[in-house]
Amino acid sequence: MNEIVNTHTAFEPLKKTWVGKCYPPEFFDYITNKEARQLTQQVCEETTEDLETFISKIKSFGVEVEQPDIVLTSKDAKKILDSGKEIPRPPLSPRDNYIALGKVLYRFANDPSYDSLFEKYKKAGATVYDPYNNQDQRDLLSNEEYEKWWSVGKVSSDELTKKNIMHPYQKSDDDRKIRTHLYPAASINKCGKILNIESLPKTLIKWSEESWNNFSIHHASTNGGMKDGRFSTLKKGLILTLQDLPNYDTTYPNWDTIILPNQGNLAMKEQLPKLVGHSTNKGVYGNAWYETGDLNQDHVNYIDEWINYWSPFTKEHIVDVNAFSIDQSNVILNGYNERLYELLQTKYGITAHFVHYRHRYFWDGGHHCNTVDIVREDTNTDYITVDNKKDSTVIEIEIAKENRRL
Repeated sequence: MNEIVNTHTAFEPLKKTWVGKCYPPEFFDYITNKEARQLTQQVCEETTEDLETFISKIKSFGVEVEQPDIVLTSKDAKKILDSGKEIPRPPLSPRDNYIALGKVLYRFANDPSYDSLFEKYKKAGATVYDPYNNQDQRDLLSNEEYEKWWSVGKVSSDELTKKNIMHPYQKSDDDRKIRTHLYPAASINKCGKILNIESLPKTLIKWSEESWNNFSIHHASTNGGMKDGRFSTLKKGLILTLQDLPNYDTTYPNWDTIILPNQGNLAMKEQLPKLVGHSTNKGVYGNAWYETGDLNQDHVNYIDEWINYWSPFTKEHIVDVNAFSIDQSNVILNGYNERLYELLQTKYGITAHFVHYRHRYFWDGGHHCNTVDIVREDTNTDYITVDNKKDSTVIEIEIAKENRRL
């Protein structure tokens, strides 16, 4: 297969993928607080080590891996902080804003962190969606639509503008009004000719249906239940999820479901508020921390407690469903459970490969988030219909704290 871009599923044989990259430790040399600098650099160093292990596992299956260039330096970071803005998160999770769908590569954020990869594909002749640099694709929201769009997140557009929540390198205010700006790419589950998409604002539902009219689009409102942090399709006919949902009966009829209750990011949502400064420290974003320049003692305590307690805790007690499938017989998971791994092997013919990602919940992105699958050996056919299947099976696996070894 010599396709530049070709992917219609999350589980057919993988041939090429992007993998994110962390800032190098020296990126944080500008931090004057020695303890804060060393702890932050330790997280970056360990993140890079784990990504290298992840990449090695992917390459062992003959898959080509591409990573973005790091475009910011320590001096750049200092200038950004001095201007009152926040340092962009490292380009660890390309799936947040990029997706390869069919034979098109889509860009949903004006973020230069991935330009080295995206521009490479444009120059190679790939079909791309890039409304930030292609006026023909630039569909702006009206002021009224814009306010409604951001009210979904209960944050006004004025507040977003004032706080510079968007990327510091935003090229213009119009970028924020692009209809597909920050389209939640991780909410799209590819199953051949069928796309199952987590609940969207009406303006995006309309755009999706008009733009992807060669797919059958199913919209499901599951309170996050079909986002990749809570749900994965491991192969045709099998779902791995944190919660059982009635929507699965209609969106994935007759598929088997393995449920891991109180695991993954659902478990960590309960645990992370216990971290020092988590609920009050402005350097914490969602489940993740990133640098704002206000490196007070709470920041230091936060990272220290994360490294020395919570990171080991996730290895011992948390199994993440943010899975990355190489093909229908091999999947990479972050977290180990003997019953789960044996079940996948004996009942479904799937070998689960454990690759630990120590700071997955620090950065708020797992193995699937860390990737964009660019080429798979698949087509725009029906992967939803399960042949010769009478009844689906739902298997729930409780993972006790003492149930871990490694």
